[in-house]
Amino acid sequence: MALVESASGLIIFSEISEAFLQRTGRDIGRSMERCQGAPRGIVKMKNFSIRVELLGRTIAADYEHLHARMRAAGFGTVIVSSDGSKAHLPPAEYVHSTTEALATTKTVRNKASAAASTQLRAGLSHRVFVVQMADWASMNLQPA
Repeated sequence: MALVESASGLIIFSEISEAFLQRTGRDIGRSMERCQGAPRGIVKMKNFSIRVELLGRTIAADYEHLHARMRAAGFGTVIVSSDGSKAHLPPAEYVHSTTEALATTKTVRNKASAAASTQLRAGLSHRVFVVQMADWASMNLQPA
């Protein structure tokens, strides 16, 4: 995974790419100098995998509304690999990436739970599972 200059000019990298830089001996400071006008600081991207399941007598529209609410809250259903390829996550799975220093599995869980429970049809409930990712692997995911 390479360093990426964000729209704000910050250089963002994950724990995986930090280890890569250390292993290959690349100088982070020099890499930052190549970004015109970039602030002198590095922001670590935190990546979370989230599963949200609706409980009760659900219909297809319940999940369509859930996906719309999750998207609006910043959760996606497409994951990007270190080589740049994209894939759709399995149903009820979401990914969330943030540079928020205070983001934890609990804060992401609360954000996902709030999105899932907003305008939830009467008689339904939900459950949420969140894990912070350092690396991932998949098989047979549908390309995005």
